[in-house]
Formats: sequence, structure tokens, C-alpha cells
Amino acid sequence: MRDLSRTVRFEATALRNLLLTRPFDRHAWIKSTGEKLHLRLANARPALGREASLNELERFIACIDGFGVGFCEVWQRREVIYVETDLQCTTPSGLVHQLPCALIARTYDGLLQDLRFYLDPLPLSEARRL
Repeated sequence: MRDLSRTVRFEATALRNLLLTRPFDRHAWIKSTGEKLHLRLANARPALGREASLNELERFIACIDGFGVGFCEVWQRREVIYVETDLQCTTPSGLVHQLPCALIARTYDGLLQDLRFYLDPLPLSEARRL
């Protein structure tokens, strides 16, 4: 049995490349994630397990026109990858929106184990009117 180790890294640039790849490369995601993958997309219920998580992630990415269109900063500290970026989406009426997004990914044994996307769909100017 192979020893599990937090010293084997999944590189931050590899995560960025996965997120940029269109169409969704399920095979690459399977190779990059653990069987007990945990996915949280904004305030939706978490998806648990690789199969359910990748299904949700594929649906989510299919709705996004662009990732890192305006900016994309990626860095890593030990087993955690941080991404500050934006996502470009088009509404059914044709309006294009760029949403700020922060992603925190936790890795273990060289695989992605936990992905959390934090999105801000409401601009500050609109939030002040509420």
C-alpha cells in the first residue's frame, strides 16, 4: 500500500489549466481528483464523491463563457491552492456579466480533494440599493 502524503503536490498551474480547458475534459479531471472529492459551488448544496462532484462541475463549467477573462491570480501554500479570478457568463437575454470568483482547492496525495467556488453575482452598486 502506498503511503499517503501531503508533500506530493498537485500544482496550482495544473488546476488553472483544467479550468481553462474547453470542452470539459472529464478524463483529465478524473486523473486529477480523489474518489472522495468534495465540491461546493457558491451557496448550492455540496456534491460529495468524484462522480457527483464532476457531474456538477461539468454543468457549471458549461454555463461559463470564459474563465479568467479579466484577471486570474493563482498561488499555492502547502496543500491549498488559491485562485482569484472572474467568470464570464451570458444571460438568456444576451447580457454578458463578469463575476468575481475565488476558488479554494485542497489537495492531498497529489490529487484535488476539495473544491470551493465563491462567487459574487451582485455588484456593490446594486447591493447598496437593497
